[in-house]
Amino acid sequence: MRPGRVGRRESVAFVVRRDTHGTGRPGAGQSGAGQSVAVSPDGKTVYAAGSAGPSLTSPAGDFSLAVAYRATGTQKWASRYAGPAGGYAAGFQIVVGPGGGAVYVGANAWNSAHDVTIATLAYRAATGRRSWLNRVGGGTPSIAVTPDGRTVIATGPRASTYGIAAYDASTGKTRWTRAAPVTGMFPSGLVIDPRSSTAYIGGDRLAAYSVATGKLLWIASGFPHGSIFGRSADGARLFGAGWNGHSIITVAYRS
Repeated sequence: MRPGRVGRRESVAFVVRRDTHGTGRPGAGQSGAGQSVAVSPDGKTVYAAGSAGPSLTSPAGDFSLAVAYRATGTQKWASRYAGPAGGYAAGFQIVVGPGGGAVYVGANAWNSAHDVTIATLAYRAATGRRSWLNRVGGGTPSIAVTPDGRTVIATGPRASTYGIAAYDASTGKTRWTRAAPVTGMFPSGLVIDPRSSTAYIGGDRLAAYSVATGKLLWIASGFPHGSIFGRSADGARLFGAGWNGHSIITVAYRS
């Protein structure tokens, strides 16, 4: 492997600490938690998302944090999102757009009344400048970008079901929102097919939605505590895993 690149088999770890000086850079003496990492298509940059704040036991004042590191470990930029006025936020997932020019963060944001929403944030990969922000009701998020780079999909639990939202990847404009058609469906895993036409959401049931319109295409039986995590290169198979109370189950679905 050439110097200055992150190999596919290398592991990456990071620590998030709060900016104590208002500079936008992580500072010492504060607590934080990392949740997700992603690597740029050229292997030269590592992106990390998590949360930081005064205390891991009290979320008041916490904010979502996205950080970019060069493969050598030096920091390129750090951007934070504090949530709605009087509220707080926490980052959970970060993904890189197919062309490498943008990164997207899925976070939870709470207002002063502790109402929770899924916040999807887009950043310029080179500078960390935020391009757009959009929110929809829901809990811990999963996000994905279509392979053509045009659409960002976000999903998360909502009451006894889950919600889905699709955004224009360039502007953040909402394309559509949907709720799961059956109560008791909880999302676990989000995969988009290679043609950017179908979004699959795992869980106790596996559901397929049109990326263009949000139309429910089909529902299949899943399994308790199951999640989908990937697809074959040709998009013909989806792969998932779960726990049946005794052992780990790995499943392949025809998409």
